[in-house]
Amino acid sequence: MKLKRQLSIWLSVLLAVSLLLAACAKDETESANPEEREPGDNFNATGFPIVSEPVEIEVMGARHALVGEWKNLAFFREMEKLTNVKFNYNTPPSSDYAEKKNLAFASGEIPEVFFGGQLTTDDEITYGQQGILIPLEGLIEKYAPNIRKVLDENPEIKQSITAPDGHIYALPG
Repeated sequence: MKLKRQLSIWLSVLLAVSLLLAACAKDETESANPEEREPGDNFNATGFPIVSEPVEIEVMGARHALVGEWKNLAFFREMEKLTNVKFNYNTPPSSDYAEKKNLAFASGEIPEVFFGGQLTTDDEITYGQQGILIPLEGLIEKYAPNIRKVLDENPEIKQSITAPDGHIYALPG
């Protein structure tokens, strides 16, 4: 039962981030503020898949030696089937990850999703203020009932993941 709850929470996390990126991708005519963007016609607000037509997003995270390639992991294969979101993986070895993450931010070539991203408070403050990381609290409120429930029932978790500017830019495992 605990595994089912954990998978449900991870699914909510992934869906919240994926739907934002898949349905609210910024173009020249959209608001720069993600909180003001409206999902497009491709987005399904409830149920699966979360997008009607397949979309692709880049996911970056540290690849641990014992885990192997993310594209072969049952979790990600199942998420792709359920959501209709194809993931392109950028998974440097965990020993190189911090450097690769910093290079991604410095070059402006950041992925749509950092999964297990090891974002520091400094990362959240710096890149949140620049608009590179987007606030998640509005998306959590609208589209992630499992995460919202955990945060409502555990205000200390919400406090611990809220950046000094009042926004949530990353979710805990």
